[in-house]
Amino acid sequence: MGADFVMMGRYFAMTEESPTPKVSINGQMYKPYWGEGTQRAQNWQRYADSMSSRKMMFEEGVDAYVPLVGSMAEVLETTLYKLKSTMLNIGAESLIDFRENAVLTLVSEQSIVEAGTSNVFQFSRKREIDEFDWGT
Repeated sequence: MGADFVMMGRYFAMTEESPTPKVSINGQMYKPYWGEGTQRAQNWQRYADSMSSRKMMFEEGVDAYVPLVGSMAEVLETTLYKLKSTMLNIGAESLIDFRENAVLTLVSEQSIVEAGTSNVFQFSRKREIDEFDWGT
């Protein structure tokens, strides 16, 4: 609500235009998605120079698959309709008005699940925690 920037990796990863290959899982199409703190991202060529002298100590973030939802144009159109509907619901006529009049409400975890805000298909994978120096 007034952020200078947003992180939208998953938003773009689920579109046709994302450069990752489509994958069929149980008859539904998915696209790979991973955060910058994951092993997959840090093993990419862009990290090769800085990572060669050290071993990644731990992994954080999502390494999963997101449902393929269509083209970027379709996703953006739906997002804009949702934003306009929300603005209409609170009586905001502009984004500035929206930011000033919106009231954030704490919701339950179940409502987040029902809203489908984090729909990723994550594979379980073995963690290499035995190699970590716990200082014991």
